[in-house]
Amino acid sequence: MSAATPDLADLTPAQLRPHLVRAMLPHVAFDGWAWASVEAAADDLGLPRARARLAFTGPIDMAEAFTAMADEDMAAALEAEGVATMKVRQRITRAVEVRLEQAMPHKEAVRRAVEEFFGMRPLGDIDPDANTLGMLGPAQALPR
Repeated sequence: MSAATPDLADLTPAQLRPHLVRAMLPHVAFDGWAWASVEAAADDLGLPRARARLAFTGPIDMAEAFTAMADEDMAAALEAEGVATMKVRQRITRAVEVRLEQAMPHKEAVRRAVEEFFGMRPLGDIDPDANTLGMLGPAQALPR
């Protein structure tokens, strides 16, 4: 491997996490933040599955690693754009724009992360004709 690309075999489980998360993203759409996604990513990266499993404690940990990776990617993009010279309002606006732009290719991973964090469907699953709110759980009516 080149100097820019570390040899994954030499990384600790914590250092391996962002590499695994990136490799997991195509699988999360089908398998969710689950061990099946970790194992598929390990196969894609040529890592032993057992070693890849050491990088996470479970689905919420996987989703948190995705969020941390997204935070780091956003911060790097904002720094590259030189947002430090912008007014606060412009920085905040640009940060939201960058985060959304970076999340677009991974909408399903984001949706599944919301499910893992909150154990519920995102607001997009609301039935506008029913008096229920998906985030409250199945068929729980809103108070009138």
